Amino acid sequence: MKKFSLKYKTAVYVLLSLIIIICLSGTVFNVYNILAGVEYAGYKLVSAITISVIALLIAVTAFLVLFNSKYVIKDNSFLAYFGIVKVKRDIFDIVALTEFKISNNLVVYFKDGGYTVAIIKKQDYDRFISALRTVNPEIKYNKNDEEN
Repeated sequence: MKKFSLKYKTAVYVLLSLIIIICLSGTVFNVYNILAGVEYAGYKLVSAITISVIALLIAVTAFLVLFNSKYVIKDNSFLAYFGIVKVKRDIFDIVALTEFKISNNLVVYFKDGGYTVAIIKKQDYDRFISALRTVNPEIKYNKNDEEN
């Protein structure tokens, strides 16, 4: 089993961090007010509890996207984890890999016409390609100097 961590752009790290901070702040604020005995009418208490739970779930999801996103190559499967979301594809459904030098992207193409951009460090491209082609040597690999 080979693992490859996702490498997001700086803006994604900043935005996910802001989401975590804002959601945790909202959760703490509402829980503090509930525990401090702030007078709530019936529906306002339910609202405060609901908002706290939703904000906490959003913060946990953003945290998992930030720190638990990866590609895993295991047996004949290509797995993509994005926080709590898991996508599984058969490696034998991959037909080609293309590295676009200008944009610094590695694109994985599938039999059904779909594709995904592998969001990994450039240093990991060779290991990633090798891991996929070890399982399925039929995968074509191209380096492209132009964007199509």
